[in-house]
Amino acid sequence: MSKKALKLKVPNQSDWIGYEKDLDLQDFYRLVYGKQVEDIYYYFKEGAYISRSDELLYSNRNIFQYYIYAFALYLETIGKYDIDAQDGFLRLLLNREEKDPGSVCQIYHNQYNIQIVDEDFDKKSITLSLESTVRNIENRLDKGVIDREIYSDFPELINNVKKLC
Repeated sequence: MSKKALKLKVPNQSDWIGYEKDLDLQDFYRLVYGKQVEDIYYYFKEGAYISRSDELLYSNRNIFQYYIYAFALYLETIGKYDIDAQDGFLRLLLNREEKDPGSVCQIYHNQYNIQIVDEDFDKKSITLSLESTVRNIENRLDKGVIDREIYSDFPELINNVKKLC
């Protein structure tokens, strides 16, 4: 039985209350406020996932639970071979759940339909979940796309994320 895909709701001004007290969140606010996941997923490329991960780790729950899907979308599209970003994604899920219990597990299985324009300028629909992104990282590991010698802790990271939720 397949789950019905949900609709993501862009965080509003009340979701951002308190952001001005944190310099990283001020930058994140200027970068993403009012924007949809499909408008910002490329903000995770070329090492920018490091800053975005830090911002997501310390943002409030609503902000995290919305914009984590931008990170997942990046990994499912233009970043599917960005192994360091996949490592960062797994660690972010673990660190966020440790910092704010339930913030990941509450949404881990939720599926969302997201419309993007691909590199050929064709519109396509992608169904995303954190669970499927973790599963796809695991599949890349199993298929040898991710070097097990270099990323020897991936199996443990993946298992720890799966155990969380």
